[in-house]
Amino acid sequence: MKLLKTLCIGLSLCLVVACGDSDSAEPDNQSPATGTDTTDTTDDTVTAPEDLTLAGSYVDNWGTEHTIDNDLWTQGSSAFQIISYDNETGTIIAQNDSANEYNPDLWSRFDWATVDGQLWYCQTAYAAESEQAAIATPEADATSPAEAGCGGFSWTQLNEPLAIRGDYGDSWGGEHTITQSSWSSGGASYTISQFDNEAQFIIAQNGDENEYNPGLWSRFDWAAVNGDLWYCQTAYAAETEDAALETPAADATNPAEAGCGGFGWTQLVDALAIRGSYGDSWGGAHTISQSSWVSGTASYSITQFDNDAQFIIAQNSEDNEYNPGLWSRFDWTSVDGGLWYCQTAYDAESEEAALATPAADAANPAETGCGGFSWTQLTTPTE
Repeated sequence: MKLLKTLCIGLSLCLVVACGDSDSAEPDNQSPATGTDTTDTTDDTVTAPEDLTLAGSYVDNWGTEHTIDNDLWTQGSSAFQIISYDNETGTIIAQNDSANEYNPDLWSRFDWATVDGQLWYCQTAYAAESEQAAIATPEADATSPAEAGCGGFSWTQLNEPLAIRGDYGDSWGGEHTITQSSWSSGGASYTISQFDNEAQFIIAQNGDENEYNPGLWSRFDWAAVNGDLWYCQTAYAAETEDAALETPAADATNPAEAGCGGFGWTQLVDALAIRGSYGDSWGGAHTISQSSWVSGTASYSITQFDNDAQFIIAQNSEDNEYNPGLWSRFDWTSVDGGLWYCQTAYDAESEEAALATPAADAANPAETGCGGFSWTQLTTPTE
């Protein structure tokens, strides 16, 4: 097997010894008139090793994310240190990372192949005792990778990642989770059948459990405008996948105001990092969404947050027993694996006043830093 990571170049070394009659004699490679070096310098060009053609980012048919470069293959939480590769045979030899859950420090062989325009790989060896043992592992059979050939199983399909997969909130307080294969929005779900990152659209079938248009087809268009991400559900009740695909793209000229069936598009924003359901160290219960924090019988409408600075600004509900209609600031922090929060302001007169409240001191949240008291620990999930 050809190991392209190790570059072997044969160099010819020519040693010329000149013997002159006197110290003042001109060297043979000097021009007597100018002193210019006239040596015939044949350029032995050193060619850099070829890059790994498999390098790139992918999502496989099981939803696992892969990042591959000349030196490292990461897949999910596992990593493989690439020692050698051969683009002609489609082979990689790698040592399993020491931190891998399975077979740390042992050796792997990966075979890859493109069949009918689709990219596949097989981890042909995953626990070889040595580099040489991995190299000696017979290559996988790429005859029918979708069905067999990889140790009695099918190969794994590598796909282009959907560019906008991730967790988001939206400009209406909704929550969205977009993966390689699905879009979930509130109680509705959509199974993605195809997408185009360049044309920026997704075609998906509406979930059978959706309240509206179950089993029909949707088209989602997305656009990044002035740094903001927007989407339009351009079709939501198409009879077929083809009908959804043929729906004209939404007009992204002015997504904040128009272009989506006579309405503005919907802005996708960062998801609040700590949204979820929790208990706390005092026996309380909390539900934190993109738009509200409910704590026992009290509720707070979130108007802004900052995941980096780890704070939330929210207006107290008019129905709260304490300080109704006023404003709160919540700070949160993670310390030694525990999640803590402090209601740093609870009776600010305005949103601006809540925002101006100094952040709580997170140096020792278990004991102090929150108005002279400890912070409150959030535990998850709530039973």
